[in-house]
Amino acid sequence: MSRYWSQHKVFLLGMLSLFPEKLEEQVMSKGILKGYERVRAQTELIDYLKDYYRDELSTGSRVKPEQFTSQQERLLHATREKFNKYHYSPVIELTDIWKDTKDRDPLVTTFWELIFTEHFVTGYIKIVNIGYDGTYSASLGHGELPLPYVEFRVEVGSLLQKVLEPPKLQKIQLANEEPVKQRVRLIMAGNFIFAELGNGKRYKISKKELRTDLAPYCLMKYLTKYPTTTITLDNVKKIDGCEDVRNLGEVIRQCGFDEYGKRIFLAISTANKVRLKEDIYLSIDEAALLAK
Repeated sequence: MSRYWSQHKVFLLGMLSLFPEKLEEQVMSKGILKGYERVRAQTELIDYLKDYYRDELSTGSRVKPEQFTSQQERLLHATREKFNKYHYSPVIELTDIWKDTKDRDPLVTTFWELIFTEHFVTGYIKIVNIGYDGTYSASLGHGELPLPYVEFRVEVGSLLQKVLEPPKLQKIQLANEEPVKQRVRLIMAGNFIFAELGNGKRYKISKKELRTDLAPYCLMKYLTKYPTTTITLDNVKKIDGCEDVRNLGEVIRQCGFDEYGKRIFLAISTANKVRLKEDIYLSIDEAALLAK
């Protein structure tokens, strides 16, 4: 299991991915980020954030942060509290999310993972500015630490926007809007393939446990890790466990995808080529069909 990075490293790779021009103004950044460039930094960061999103990281000790969905609830609560003041463009500090000093152990207050995941993985927010300003009181034994903050814009149409809307506004819009849609993505958990909604609910795609040494598991594990990649019969053989693949469409069928599942999740699905869709949003009714 991969380890959590330091908040310093997560912040620096986030800065390099989002605001590289700001790092040029900081003399120390040239030494700290020597050998990095924006695309590589963003790819490495997103891979790490996906592990965080799936709760597949370890601190190496008995202390562990809350799962992502619990931290997401904290962020939602903090954003809602500032709604009257900032509307859909809040400034959120670490202390807005972890209000109680005793909860502010640096090992569990994974502020930057939470914020960058909502930007890069769920797509619920658009980060406008990030940084540190002042200090805050951490839990006993950790003293005063630099206070991180983020300014972001809640993306229009996202589940987060719908949850934040005041009840009166929700009622006015309900009659004129289509059903709220949630982002959905494919993940591997254990030896199964799941469709996971933005609210954390999962629907099993593979009806039976997949063997880790066979092509269906190996291909889907690769595709979920690199969702923008197009796999062909020529390059699939470079993936461990897929050396003997002769028909990609058959492998996809063995993964558990019926015709409905293919239409939802696959941009391309033929005997010779396969690629996942990048951004998928389903209504409540559409998502319910996955359970069937």
